[in-house]
Amino acid sequence: MADDVKRVVVIGAGYIGAEIAEQFSVTGKKVTLIDGFDRVLPKNFSPVITDRLEAAFQENDVTLALQQLVTGFEDAADGGIRVTTNQGTYEADIAVLGIGFLPNTDLFKGQVDMLPNGAILTNAYMETSLPDVYAAGDATTVFYNPTQAYDYIPLATNAIRQGMLVARNIDGHHLAYSGTQATSAVELYGYAMSATGLNKGSAEARGLDVVETVHEEDYRPDFMLSTTPVLSTLTWDRKTRRVLGAAFMSKHDITQAANVVSLAIQNQMTIDDLAMADFFFQPNFTQPVNFVGATALQAVSDAQNKN
Repeated sequence: MADDVKRVVVIGAGYIGAEIAEQFSVTGKKVTLIDGFDRVLPKNFSPVITDRLEAAFQENDVTLALQQLVTGFEDAADGGIRVTTNQGTYEADIAVLGIGFLPNTDLFKGQVDMLPNGAILTNAYMETSLPDVYAAGDATTVFYNPTQAYDYIPLATNAIRQGMLVARNIDGHHLAYSGTQATSAVELYGYAMSATGLNKGSAEARGLDVVETVHEEDYRPDFMLSTTPVLSTLTWDRKTRRVLGAAFMSKHDITQAANVVSLAIQNQMTIDDLAMADFFFQPNFTQPVNFVGATALQAVSDAQNKN
């Protein structure tokens, strides 16, 4: 079928939709990417990062139909499909949905406590409100460490650890859930991108007063034969200075940096703690001050300048 497809409409500009749109575009298809938000990957990255990614989509001839909501589908006269939004219509050979997840838990309504969207609430040992009944995976809430509250964040990493906890705790409360930062990564058009916790937009949508620090530098010294920039963002609580999120983007694979900040969030470190954390220096791999630490140092400087 792929050889016959020339035009594709992808609905949803989260990770799945963005990856599908990228793969179709690099194989020569005419791609339109539709999303109701005003930018791609809005829940994972701040505009300083998504602006560069959107430029890469456009350089690869992807039409970005943002701030548009799909209202209908019709068969097109040429045998394809017509996708209608609140702002226009787009014709293609196929349409692909990448619009996220909802928990399918109607079977359990009225029997266990849930969030309004149907996600099953558990305690720290993955036990539901019904004693001896446990839940794990994409139908279940997670304890989201950046906000210190239960949330619905369906990720394979969350589901795997929750399943392990059920196995550990099903005969008694032996190991408590340490929560999640929803750490994730993606590669698009040669950019390695990773994120953990909140960005400025997602934090403010939850009513949090945060600061976002932006820092960019080469990942290793300029005296090496090659190097390339890393763009970093660090989101932190204005009052407590606690680290709440971070994101990274580079043509070099820097994605593991999000795992470093994930641990910082889990352990409720401040920007001051992260700035003084011990990271190795070896010029093949990093600057004398690693870009994670350098971003935290910039955050400390930002905090001092705001006082």
